[in-house]
Amino acid sequence: VLNEDGQNEYIIFVKNKPEASPDLPGKNWRLEALGGGWLWLDRGFRRATKCDVYVLNTPIMPIFYRLKKSIVIALDYAYWYFPPRGMAAKIKNWGLFLYNWYSLRRADRVIAISESTKKDTMKFFGIPEKKIDIMYLALNPVCAVAETPVAVPDRFFLFVGIIKERKNVFNIVKAFNEFNKARKGYKLLIGGNAEGEYYEKIADYVKRENLTNEVVFLGHLNDHQISFLYKRAAALAFLLPAAVALVRAAVAAPNARVTGEPRLAYFNKSLTGGGKAETHLVWRIVVRGLPANGGGASSWFCLVDAHDGTVLRIFPLSPA
Repeated sequence: VLNEDGQNEYIIFVKNKPEASPDLPGKNWRLEALGGGWLWLDRGFRRATKCDVYVLNTPIMPIFYRLKKSIVIALDYAYWYFPPRGMAAKIKNWGLFLYNWYSLRRADRVIAISESTKKDTMKFFGIPEKKIDIMYLALNPVCAVAETPVAVPDRFFLFVGIIKERKNVFNIVKAFNEFNKARKGYKLLIGGNAEGEYYEKIADYVKRENLTNEVVFLGHLNDHQISFLYKRAAALAFLLPAAVALVRAAVAAPNARVTGEPRLAYFNKSLTGGGKAETHLVWRIVVRGLPANGGGASSWFCLVDAHDGTVLRIFPLSPA
């Protein structure tokens, strides 16, 4: 937006002002801190500079203070698709769901990042279709930014992202453990805030399996550090949501649903094609849906390379 619009003024509201300002183009923007504490959005926006339009990057609105014109961005509702197990976490999940429901209804417009998110917003929260627009995410050329060196081993696998159950980090660690038993000399680096019950479960497993020196939690990483790591990793742990999207495209069924539980496994092409071939760490995914070119519901068993996202095999299954 700042690259395209040099006429209007933009205020970037943050909870607390960072030590260094973000590297953004133009001179028609500034940061303004709202402050923390109880009901910080309400108290902060009430005393902050007034704007004509507010864009919030998640469905979290002030509870009592009404913004002049508001647009909320809906990314996904993974917390609802992958509910936690503990009672305290379940209560927190319901609280977030109700807060999202309230915020989406109070907003003037909703921007969904995909057709799937748009449908979920309508189904879960009862938001009318006419209130929702779709705007797809742009590419973040993280490898184009200047590098900040990070102390790393010569050979390593890399995962970068939030350490939550829906990201399947635990299974990535388990898969690396099996790999490590057969081939030494690699480490698994995990970038992301290392905290919470799910992280503790992974950390306990790492300690129990004597992987403390092989599995390294790096904590939060900025784009400059990620640029350095991406260019030097032997392999990237390809995320499940992206793998599912690639499968849907490969079978030409954009609304296909995942059935069962996707798993990480090893696959060697020689198992189906004969001869010698490289072993791949893959996602095993089964999807079912209606092909875009017509016909009845079909199911496919797919293998997706967990490193680079290549769809290695697609096996049509007999109709259920």
